[in-house]
Amino acid sequence: MAGLISVLPYISIKTYWALGGRAGLPSGFDMALEFEKNGAPEVVVWMERHGIDFTVVLALVGVGLLAMQSGPRSPRVPPLLLLIPAWTGAMFFVPYGLLTAAAAASSGAGEQGQLTGWLTVAAVLTFCGLGTCFGLCALRVHRTVAPEDRSRRRELS
Repeated sequence: MAGLISVLPYISIKTYWALGGRAGLPSGFDMALEFEKNGAPEVVVWMERHGIDFTVVLALVGVGLLAMQSGPRSPRVPPLLLLIPAWTGAMFFVPYGLLTAAAAASSGAGEQGQLTGWLTVAAVLTFCGLGTCFGLCALRVHRTVAPEDRSRRRELS
């Protein structure tokens, strides 16, 4: 549940921007141009120009994974289908959040046309929160699957 809650502010502000809102953005700031300037893949720039932020897409995938693993009626999903994206998300989002925080702290984000401070805080909390929840989800799935694997190995030997 924490992972689901941690992404709501981020998804909300990104949706607001996709609909044309400008709160929290410096005057003249264009996310698609920033991505293009920093060498992002063309598909990411195209998505941004059309109001689709790739980080929101990744966050929504994460929300789906977390939702599939929460609650007593979780669907039975093959473990690798959950483990690979969960570990990948944990290894991507937590460091990305920490690097975002470090970059903002070291560069004076507002002076260089980056996002305003409160948005940086929201992004860092979102990335670190979601990444941590991915890691916890992966551990939960791994612990559930590991005893089954051990018993299968014993049967085969």
